[in-house]
Amino acid sequence: MSKHLIRLVAGLGLLTLLVCCAGCDAINNLLAGNKEPEAIIQAEINLEAASDEDSFLWNGAKITGLTDKGKALVNVVVPQKATSIEAGVFTGNTTMKSVGFQNQNIGLPEGLFVECSSLEMALLPANLKVVPDSLFKGCRDLKEIVIPNQVTEIGKMAFFQCISLEKVTHGDKIEVIGRQAFHTCDQLKEFVFSPSIKVIGEGAFSWCYNLESVILTSSELEVLEVRTFSNCSKLAKVVVSEGVKKLDVGVFTQCPKLVEVSLPESLVEIDSGAFKNTAALNAEPKAFKVVEESFADLNFGGYATNVDTKTYQ
Repeated sequence: MSKHLIRLVAGLGLLTLLVCCAGCDAINNLLAGNKEPEAIIQAEINLEAASDEDSFLWNGAKITGLTDKGKALVNVVVPQKATSIEAGVFTGNTTMKSVGFQNQNIGLPEGLFVECSSLEMALLPANLKVVPDSLFKGCRDLKEIVIPNQVTEIGKMAFFQCISLEKVTHGDKIEVIGRQAFHTCDQLKEFVFSPSIKVIGEGAFSWCYNLESVILTSSELEVLEVRTFSNCSKLAKVVVSEGVKKLDVGVFTQCPKLVEVSLPESLVEIDSGAFKNTAALNAEPKAFKVVEESFADLNFGGYATNVDTKTYQ
């Protein structure tokens, strides 16, 4: 099939979706020019298409594999019939570029899309509560993801080495971000941390070269774990929320552009390597904000740099 015909077929598919679903909010937003991430993904992944059950191998309502037809699919829609999927069904699939699920209650196993290097777009089930461990690990072409509003936990290594991931949209219920969840997401410039966050795991955002700021607002978060934000070479601003008691080993190490730091009164422990090699803290201008007479005020300079300028919160 020629590239021109492929584009024509894709265009007709999108037009059909727009005509058939003109009443749904996502499409109305799209038509109005309000291109919210979820609206765009919903428009491009047509979950209303007739399910192609012949593309899958089945054990009752569980998908256990792909047929030859399924292995050749570029745009995958998992049928309504499926209530679960066996781990490994899509592992290493280099053909698939998009995936969506008709059954919004389907269960997803760990590592379902590991090393799906051509996957660019995924529409996760709306009722998903937990993003499983290693779900998109090594999906090097994944550019954008909308995490359903009901999700409370992002599993460890869920987006590990998603080097093209630029935007993550999610609700305000996330409590746990697992170890190395976004490790080496090179293109991720921002992440909105929910006020409900309780845990950000070890190395969760390490090597996110383009991450520019970390603004924490949760009073439930007590520890920033080992190397959580290490090697974020463009990180310039950090606000640590009230309630955090400890900055662990290397949490902001190797962040050479970090010039603005705000630390809470609740802080009682800073590991000696927490700000190792954040040389830019010595440069001017800088903003170092603490609560006067707090632990951070009295001790931070000894852990990070020779700070001689303070702006009290």
